[in-house]
Amino acid sequence: MDYHYGLLIFICGWIPGFGKLPIPTNVTMESINFRNILRWNRPAELGGNVSYTVQYKMDFSSERDDYKYICERTHKQQCDSSIITYKSYVRVRTELNSKQSDWVTIHFDPDHQTIIGAPNTTVSSRSGYLDVSFNGPFVNSEEYFIGRSIKERYGELTYRVFYWKESDPAHVLNITTEDNTEILHDLETWTVYCVKVQAYVPQFHKAGKFSPVMCNQTTEDGRIPSWKIALLFLGSMYLSKPFYSAPHLPTLPTEECGESCSQLTFISEETHEMDAA
Repeated sequence: MDYHYGLLIFICGWIPGFGKLPIPTNVTMESINFRNILRWNRPAELGGNVSYTVQYKMDFSSERDDYKYICERTHKQQCDSSIITYKSYVRVRTELNSKQSDWVTIHFDPDHQTIIGAPNTTVSSRSGYLDVSFNGPFVNSEEYFIGRSIKERYGELTYRVFYWKESDPAHVLNITTEDNTEILHDLETWTVYCVKVQAYVPQFHKAGKFSPVMCNQTTEDGRIPSWKIALLFLGSMYLSKPFYSAPHLPTLPTEECGESCSQLTFISEETHEMDAA
């Protein structure tokens, strides 16, 4: 009996991996604006107070054991890995009491894999135009200093401005610019246009998320239509033309004349000629 038990202990210690814990499953890195969160699922067949350890190393490191701890013996099923700023190998394992699982290793490149968020965008109407302003998105990691522009990380960033008439969403126009503002010209007056903007990194052919769609109505373009100019011209010509009107002679009320007033008779040239004939 003791012989068989001892043999079993020997075999368990000799066979690689015998008695190890099951590994974490669905290990993925979620990264938005360089805030990196490693996530995984707990092994379904494993009970108890399970913990996890996460490590990383730069992928150009040739040392096998050059891994650094990010999260150690955490009971969460995620680990903030924003400390990773360059291409790296990231690994996680299951731990329970004195037992451990094998490592699950993934490769992560933040420049390529992080999701670029939507830029902050405003749209205002002015004299028949739409003024579109945008900035960001901004880094969401303390390793890069929170609030720092994504453009500072990549060195080059452009914006794509998409706009369309609200009544015709299938006909979409777009403009690409490196500036933080864009004036949309050649728009129909008193028409509602909708706008959305995304950041784009040319170096990695990487497009970010769209900003929320914002709609605004254009107004008059500030120019007087030609028909109004013609109407004003004709009106001014009519008002400036001289005209004749008979003279108006004031009269006094009879009760104010009394005996001092006498009747006046006006004789025109035509009346004088008739009397002479």
